[in-house]
This record gives sequence, C-alpha cells and structure tokens, in this order.
Amino acid sequence: MSMKERRSTIRLPYIGRAHYCPSADLLPRDGWIANISDTGVSLYAQENHLLNERITVSFVPEDEKEPLTATGVVNWSSQEQVDGRWYPTGISWLPIEENSRERFEAFIDSVKDMAPSAEPTAEAKQAAPKKSTKTIPSFDIPIKEAAIRIGLGMSAMAVVLGIIGVISIWGENRTLVSDIHSRDAVIQQMELQTKELRSELLHTRGQLLDTGNAIMELETQGRFFQDEIYRLSDGLERFQEAYAKSREQNELLNRELGIMSANQWDLFSDRSQLLLSNSELKAQLDSIPSLRRALSSAIAAETAKAYQDAEEGQESRRSGRRTVIQVRDPEFADY
Repeated sequence: MSMKERRSTIRLPYIGRAHYCPSADLLPRDGWIANISDTGVSLYAQENHLLNERITVSFVPEDEKEPLTATGVVNWSSQEQVDGRWYPTGISWLPIEENSRERFEAFIDSVKDMAPSAEPTAEAKQAAPKKSTKTIPSFDIPIKEAAIRIGLGMSAMAVVLGIIGVISIWGENRTLVSDIHSRDAVIQQMELQTKELRSELLHTRGQLLDTGNAIMELETQGRFFQDEIYRLSDGLERFQEAYAKSREQNELLNRELGIMSANQWDLFSDRSQLLLSNSELKAQLDSIPSLRRALSSAIAAETAKAYQDAEEGQESRRSGRRTVIQVRDPEFADY
C-alpha cells in the first residue's frame, strides 16, 4: 500500500452535528461525528449499536446548504457513555452513490487541507540539522553558552506552546464555527420544514373545509331523499289501499256482471218464449178470417134455408100474414 493510500485511510479531525438513521427502525436521530475519512467515521450516537448494523449518516458540511448522506456498517461500538449520553461508534462506509461521491471526496480533501500535517515534509527533513555523533564533555561547554541554550530552548518551548495554543484556539474556533453552521443549517431545514408543514396544514385545512361542505351537502341531500322516501312510502300505501278498493269493486262488478249475464240469459229465454207465443197467436189470428168466412157461409146457408122454408110455408098458407125471419149474429154484424 502506498503512502497516499495509507493517508486516505487516516481519520481526519472533524467535529460536527449530524443526523443518523439506523436500519432497525428508520427513525432519524441527532448525533455528532468526529474523525472522518473516505472509509469511515466516528459517530457519537444516543444508543449502543450491534456489529454489522447499517446506519445512514447525514451532515451539512461547512459553507454548504445541502447535506451529505452516506451509509455504513458498524465496526465497533463502545459500551461506555461519553458525557453521560453519547456512545462512540465506529462506522465503515459502504459504496457511496454516484451523485454524492464527488461532493464527499471534495469534502474529505477540504478537511485534509485544514488538518495540521502529521509528518514533516521531505524539505523540512533536509533543512533540519543533523544530530552530531561526537561526544562533547559537559565541562568543555561554557556556562554562558549553556545559559543561552537554555534560554533558547525555553523560548522555543514558549513559541511551541504558543503555537499549540493558537492551533487549539483555531481548532476550537473552527469547531464552534462548524457547530454554528450546522445549527444554522438545521434551523434553516427546520424553517423550511415548518413552512412546508404550514403549507400542508393550510392545504389540508382547505381540503377539510371542502370535505365538511361536501358532507353538509350530502346530509342535506340525504334528508331530502329521506323525505322523498317517506312521501313515496305514503303514496305507495295510498296506492295499495286504492288498489285493494278497486280490486274489491272489480270483484263486485264481476259478480254483478255475472248476475246480469244470468238475467240476460233469462231474458233471452223469455223472449224466445214470447216469440213462440207470438207466432202461435199470429197463426190463430190468421185463422180467424177463415173461421169468419165458414161461419158466414153456414149462416148464409141457414138463412137461405130459412127463407126457403118460409116461402114454402107461405105458399102453403097463402092466407096468412107474411112472416120474415132474420137471423143475425152479433159477432158477424158487419157481414
């Protein structure tokens, strides 16, 4: 492995707020990250995690607004808490997505640039004085030169301590700035989420109002339909009653029609009998003139006989008074 590859695995000092989401429940949580590299990160989580558990970490780099998100597996997890709250957890990154890889590598490079060099460069090694292998007795060094060297050493130590203090203050300042940026990013995200929630609430409130109005209209229509059902039920009951009455009347009419049919049949029988009687009567009336003529002939014969007898009697009695005998039938007075 080359020096460049070994350096890429070195954890770089970086402290910042982060959000992490375990794969067990997928609920986001607040945490801290420290010592990040392109192979992994040290995460301070709110709970202890199992080995090989997948965790997704999201944080907002300095001077950026969009968060970086990467997923890794747990390599180690401490059982002891830090500050009574945080569990140190080591995470190794899984392959990062294409759309986030370039930003992630750029962020790692920026952290490398900001971190102090862990090893002296080749130029510094060449410029540094080489150690002498010659042994110099202490009694050959003058006291003045020793005092000067001690003063220079103390001055160099003071300068080093001052540089270390400045670096420490600078690191703390960067940490504070990073924390402030992280806090501002979180606040900005929360504000955006709050605006979105307000918009969603307003939209939902409008939908609820529309739904309430629709429910009121449906209730009004339901009452109207219920009244119509009651009215139709009343009309149906009246129709059933009228139908029952009309059925009874129809049955009465059918019975009366049967009676009338029977009476009509009786009338037809009576008429037939009357027609027969009328024929017989007409035959009898037609026979009356012949009877009249027979009677008239008989009467005429009797009358002629009576005249003959009368004439014979007159001739026999010539001396007597003429006697006229007239026979009249009141029924045949017109003949």
